This record gives sequence, C-alpha cells and structure tokens, in this order.
Amino acid sequence: ALWIIFIIFIPLFGVLLCVLLGLMPFAGEPSAALLAQTRPTLIDLFVAALAGFAGVLALIDERVSPVLPGVAIATALNPPIAALGLCLASGAYAGAWGAFLLFFANVLAILAVAAVMFLIAGFVTRAEIGSVRSLARRFAAAAIGLVLVTGLLTNYLVGLVRNLRTQQAIQSVLDEQLSHEPNTALASVDFSRTTSGVDVLSTITTPHVADPQLVQKIQDALAARLGESVRLYLRCSVTQ
Repeated sequence: ALWIIFIIFIPLFGVLLCVLLGLMPFAGEPSAALLAQTRPTLIDLFVAALAGFAGVLALIDERVSPVLPGVAIATALNPPIAALGLCLASGAYAGAWGAFLLFFANVLAILAVAAVMFLIAGFVTRAEIGSVRSLARRFAAAAIGLVLVTGLLTNYLVGLVRNLRTQQAIQSVLDEQLSHEPNTALASVDFSRTTSGVDVLSTITTPHVADPQLVQKIQDALAARLGESVRLYLRCSVTQ
C-alpha cells in the first residue's frame, strides 16, 4: 500500500501542484534545465540507476548517511514531475510526454537496481525467491517496461547525436562559404527536418544584401555535405 501511494498519489499531487504554479501569472519562460527534462536520453536512465544504487547502499550499510536515499531519489524523480506539470499548464503536451517518459524510466531503473542490490546483499533467501518461472512471472511486467523505455531513450539519444552532427556540419559549411565574403559573419543558425529534407534558417551580419547566387551556392554545398535535400533561408542583418 505504501508503494502504491509513493508511486502514484505522491507524484500525481506533485504534478497537480506544478500545473497550478504554471497557471500563475508570474510564470516565466522555460529554462534550459526544464527543457532538459522533456528530452530524455539513455544517459538519464543511467543517472537514475546510480541514484537507486546510492539509495540502496545507504539502506544496507549503516556507515552511509540515511539522508542519501531521499536526496538521490528526489534528484531523479522530482525534476521530471515538475517539468510534467509545467508543460501541461502551458499546453506543451509533447514536452509533457517526454517528462512523463523520463519519470517512468527513472522509477523502473531505481526499482530494478534496488531489487538486484537486495538480492546480492542477501536480504531475500533462496526459498523466498522461489523457482525461476515464478521469479520471471513476478518481474515480467517491470522488465518489459524497462526494455521498452530503454529502447525509446536509446532512440532519443541517437536522434540527439544525429542532430548535433547535423548542426555542426551546417555551421561548418556556412563558415567556410561566408569566409570568402568581406565583412560577413555568421550570427546564428537553426534547422528543422521535414518530409522533403532539411530546412536551414541562418542569420548573417553583412554590409549588403546577399546575392541570390551566393545563397544557391551555399544551399548546394549544404546538400552535398548532408547528403539530402536542403532549403536555405538566409536572413541578412545589414551592418556597417
């Protein structure tokens, strides 16, 4: 009963509280820390596993401070709960899904690590464990959930690495092409993937409006570097 209260009702209360806070008129812009909770990766799952390890270690070793389990678990679970509530309040449902996925993954990781640690420490006897079939039946749902979540987070991590490489490639091509233009520098660059390819939005500082032929040349260079169709939107900030 206590586990049900901890896993369901306490997080639900935290989400509702954060929704109310997010609806307040003084709510500010989302911070980088908040946005990080909506984009979970496999690294976050590893951090949650370490938090579970630290918590169990404090329970089985009296030399470790008893405060450590609360701090470790709160570090892994509280941020995604807060992000979930704030995203729901602002209508960012995609971010809310990411925060919920992170919370769910952290709970499964902590429970899995705790179960393994308690078995290794000898808190459960061989008779209490039972047969392999009963053990598999008991943990089947949690194991399947952990495998699915691990797959999703791995996919997110692969996508993140791919986007970082694309960002670096785009910036490298733009810097190289603009280096031949006098008094012209790259100010910012952003991109998004569509069904037809990659859309690149770039802002440059330049003493004159960019020639259409230059834009086409840079677009062709980007397409050759990325190996896919590119549409370049070049915004010129005219300066002297």
